[in-house]
Amino acid sequence: MAGSNLDLSLQEIVNDDKPTRARATNGRAKSKACNNCGVIGHLAGACPDPAQCHACGSTAHVVADCPHTDETCDICGRVGHLAVKCRRAARQE
Repeated sequence: MAGSNLDLSLQEIVNDDKPTRARATNGRAKSKACNNCGVIGHLAGACPDPAQCHACGSTAHVVADCPHTDETCDICGRVGHLAVKCRRAARQE
């Protein structure tokens, strides 16, 4: 039994040293923008807007079914999304 208490204490110490992501209560993020609408203050799971495809922005399908995933973005030149959903454009604003 004493060994298991020691193991638990060591595990708590190891876990305490791991970096953690900042989380806020009520699904609100402190500074990260929502992956759905781009607004800072909440995460996609708590977004009041309808879910959007991450490749084109449509609310009619998810990215797995998107017909635009083979197109090249006009902003960053990468294949897989349209300019309207480009993360580089969002960072430049």
